[in-house]
Amino acid sequence: MCIYRRFFRWRWQYYASRIRINGFQQIRDILCLLLPYIKFKKLQAQAVFAACSLLSRKSIKLLTQKEKVKLLHYILIVQKNNYATKLKKSKEELQNIVGLTP
Repeated sequence: MCIYRRFFRWRWQYYASRIRINGFQQIRDILCLLLPYIKFKKLQAQAVFAACSLLSRKSIKLLTQKEKVKLLHYILIVQKNNYATKLKKSKEELQNIVGLTP
């Protein structure tokens, strides 16, 4: 019985911290609420907020060249401040992904 309670408590804590977020609009709204309380990775959060604001208005296919350059800039800010260095893409690779020609 005691083992079952521990498992149930662990399972509840595990699932209680998970949330499903769909779409750039929801991410932007949640980040808007959280930005005043973020102490670490604030620059990354601001870049993601700006990118989500841009992508929530238009599809990536409908973005202008100037907006694509801004999006690429936000991606590079997040990538630069990320701890994982093995998975970083070069600026040229990101330009091809976004749809800009180098």
